[in-house]
Amino acid sequence: MRHYWPFIRRHWQSQVVMLSGFGIGNLLAVVAIPLIYKEIIDTMAQPPDNVGEHLWFLVLALVFVLVMQNVAFRLSDWAIVAFESIIQKDLMDYVLGKLNLHSYAFFTNTFGGSLVAKTRRFVRAFETLHDNFVFHIWMGSISLIEAVGVLLYQ
Repeated sequence: MRHYWPFIRRHWQSQVVMLSGFGIGNLLAVVAIPLIYKEIIDTMAQPPDNVGEHLWFLVLALVFVLVMQNVAFRLSDWAIVAFESIIQKDLMDYVLGKLNLHSYAFFTNTFGGSLVAKTRRFVRAFETLHDNFVFHIWMGSISLIEAVGVLLYQ
């Protein structure tokens, strides 16, 4: 992480857009949509006097929430692709700069293919590490907080 962190800090805006977009999209998908479906089913089970107006309002709310969820996830997808590609380019420049500091003897005693493989492995490890953080740790934490929130509300 000590090699990756300076590059992540440099592009913090993309990180904020991505994490908040995934959080909002997950909130809408896990909390809002099931609650709207619950309200639709409750309305159908015990219809009030103005059931038609209430159902139309719920359907429109459902469509709006689905669109907003899709927008949030697509914005986050764009941000993660942009963020990771910029960071990978910066990491590749960093590694090549470090390789340029080595002596001629280092390059004559080291296979070129192994240097390329190590360089690629270092850069690709960032993508794996970042994806695991976002999709497992961040999304899992957000889902847990949302589930506890809904349970407390209910």
